Amino acid sequence: MTPAEHTLRAALGDSTRLLGAAHPETLAIKAQLGAVLREGPQHAEGMALLGEAVRQAGKMTTRNAIDEARMRLDLGLAYFDEGRFSESEALIATTVASLRPNPDLRLLLASALLAESRIHAVRGRGAQAIATASEAHSIYAEALGQESPPTALALLHLAEAEVVADKVPDARASLELAESVVPPSGQRFGQQKVLAEVLGAEMRLLWGEVSSARAEFEAVAARIDADAGYHRVLQARALLGAGRAALADGDLQHARAALQRAVDLRSRVGPPDNPWLAEARLSLADCMVSLGQREAAATLLTQAEASFAAHGPLGRQFLYPIEKITRRLQPAGNRT
Repeated sequence: MTPAEHTLRAALGDSTRLLGAAHPETLAIKAQLGAVLREGPQHAEGMALLGEAVRQAGKMTTRNAIDEARMRLDLGLAYFDEGRFSESEALIATTVASLRPNPDLRLLLASALLAESRIHAVRGRGAQAIATASEAHSIYAEALGQESPPTALALLHLAEAEVVADKVPDARASLELAESVVPPSGQRFGQQKVLAEVLGAEMRLLWGEVSSARAEFEAVAARIDADAGYHRVLQARALLGAGRAALADGDLQHARAALQRAVDLRSRVGPPDNPWLAEARLSLADCMVSLGQREAAATLLTQAEASFAAHGPLGRQFLYPIEKITRRLQPAGNRT
């Protein structure tokens, strides 16, 4: 049990006993505990607690708008990590709409906008992803300054959106600005810093900077292995990047090991047809083709195609690997 889990379980017990199971404070603690648990081995319990807290809060006559918005946002992000994009999109859109009328909640609105930008990106809606990430960046920059970690993180999500919209020079500029931000002396960015490092490495891999990207992914994956506080979603993302970079380097055995770990981790989060799991399976299939294991690659490809069909529409970043592996599996004389 992590210190955070221990503290929140104790707080939930105290609040339930003193204030009651349906009190807003109890529900807020329950949602916080759910958000912590869903990032680790107790994922199912965490999702259940988060969902229960949101449902109970929605029935309250006396409601805390800030806590309720945070709960909905946490649940929307949890759905996103499970590949339940339709549920995530609906919940996050509702949260954004509820926060817009209140200028005092603009920082929470910025967090919700970044989540909405990620939804637009996976759907392939590049222009909308850029617009929402840009709005979040503007809010953070005005409220916290250009040098704040949240402002830098918004720039990284903006870069991600700009890649989806094929605005590569803009994405490079956003990445450079984000990476120019350094933490104050003695301060750790924590999990946000790790996410920023993964996003930056993904950009570099996309632009062909394979060696530096691989080193960053492997460093992040090793750090997460040594720290139980980081969640498996981020760990799987780092391993996926490390495997892709190793594959680009021609290091097939290391690529297979990293990609298999990414598949294993993603198989424990969300439904069996999770598109994030399918994404990892496609990268593993690409490696399997290179290793001559065409039958295994074909099986992984079929599984991924079924997942994407169940969760469409999806952006080109999801669909292109299917086309690539399908071509690679065709007999040489039939390729176009």
